[in-house]
Amino acid sequence: MCEYINISEFIDYLKQNELVIVDKKLVQFEQPDIKGLLIKRSVTFKELLNANILPIKSRQSLVNWINKGIIREETVFIGKDGKKRIAGTEIKRLIKTYYEN
Repeated sequence: MCEYINISEFIDYLKQNELVIVDKKLVQFEQPDIKGLLIKRSVTFKELLNANILPIKSRQSLVNWINKGIIREETVFIGKDGKKRIAGTEIKRLIKTYYEN
């Protein structure tokens, strides 16, 4: 048996809950690897970009975010491996900003 829903009620439900229907191709991130980043004390720029948890795709975008203060400059440092790293606390703050709002 097939059940039908009232389209008006469905549309109202979407509006009330601020939901939208979009093509899968438009979804920016599907299942980011947040858990892996949360347990690290710091991550390299490459690790952060490869995790696809932020709406940026390049190293230059990360640098721009640092310059604009989106990523706090005091949380960026050069690790023992010689690579630029971002403190884990800053990663947690960014994740909270982008996924809990």
